[in-house]
Amino acid sequence: MYGSRYLFVVLATLLTACGGDGGNDNRPSSNANLTSLLVEAAILDPAFASSITRYDASVTGGTTETRVTAITTDSRARLTINGASVTSGSPSDPIALPIGDTDVNVVVTAEDGTTKTYSVQITRPVPGTDASLAALALSAGPLLQPFDPALLNYDAAFGYLATTTRVLATPNDPLADSLSVDGELAEFGEPSDLVSLAVGIGATTLAVTVTAEDDASTETYE
Repeated sequence: MYGSRYLFVVLATLLTACGGDGGNDNRPSSNANLTSLLVEAAILDPAFASSITRYDASVTGGTTETRVTAITTDSRARLTINGASVTSGSPSDPIALPIGDTDVNVVVTAEDGTTKTYSVQITRPVPGTDASLAALALSAGPLLQPFDPALLNYDAAFGYLATTTRVLATPNDPLADSLSVDGELAEFGEPSDLVSLAVGIGATTLAVTVTAEDDASTETYE
């Protein structure tokens, strides 16, 4: 009797097909880069690049807080801004900006635990206190006194039939906090809403108030 013969066929597959060491698909990512970094109301210096990790930024003196938005290159990476977890692409909670320098640290943690820190130093100067006007005019007629920023009281003569006027005022400091005409907010350098004038013979007093960048200093022209 002849002995039995057995044929063994060994099927080999590539390691990569089953997720072995031949490929990187199942390895945790080490990518801890950012694709974008934005600071609200400020511009980064230098311009953002994922390879640059240190930035400066400046805001106006009247800016008391900001938000930072960062986007991770790898969607699996985790993100913290000043220690608080933030979703990639979403703004951080408000960050207080006292006068002077404020440091903001954006830490990216890759899937494999690799970390990378992007730092931004935000500078806020002392807010301006200039509440003067650079220009003042009325649509119903000219001022009787030449405009002078130091002169706060003016006269104007209108025709008998004039019942309304618009006020055009421009703060000397473009960063001034606000401008109001008779208590109503107005745009800098743009005609205000119509203001009623006394009908017939009589006088109407109009108050034009500028609030400086510090939100405290004011000046009123009448």
